[in-house]
Amino acid sequence: MPSILAVSTTLPLHGRSPARRALVLHDRPLVVGLITLALGHGSFVVRAASRLAEAEAILAEWSPDLSVVDMDHDDSAALLKLLGASNTLEQSRSPVLGLTRRNSLKSKLRAFDLGVDDILTMPFSPEELLARSIVIGQARRLAPLSAASAQSGARAHPPPRDGASPSVSIPGIVGQAGVSRAG
Repeated sequence: MPSILAVSTTLPLHGRSPARRALVLHDRPLVVGLITLALGHGSFVVRAASRLAEAEAILAEWSPDLSVVDMDHDDSAALLKLLGASNTLEQSRSPVLGLTRRNSLKSKLRAFDLGVDDILTMPFSPEELLARSIVIGQARRLAPLSAASAQSGARAHPPPRDGASPSVSIPGIVGQAGVSRAG
């Protein structure tokens, strides 16, 4: 029996835009629950699969805006291929956040070689998972705009001179490392 988990948010949360879709491939229900809870704060609708066949069934009827893939899962490479992820200039159908229990550079580089947009080591902070998910989604949406600006001769804004790094604003979540509460 498939263990497909679906959490639905139909109304915008805290005045934000409608929910985005996230596909999760992970075989540990506790981790899936944590990911679902974290992404729910970012107004994501989450559908999870514990095997490739379940992920294929989800993808047949549903197109995710983000995919969160356990890179230690036996089906991770096959799912990334199905999503069209690669380390070439071609982009996958949706941004991919990889998760790994291995904190080695070799395993992280392998994940990037397979086409993930970002990698997060487990155990992870739910706030960091959400922040990275939002950032890779924004980067993907802004990439076509950046290309169009470059072709038109527009210049990008320089980074702040005070050395401050840009922050990610996540309503309702206060955390460290540039994550702030939106006003």
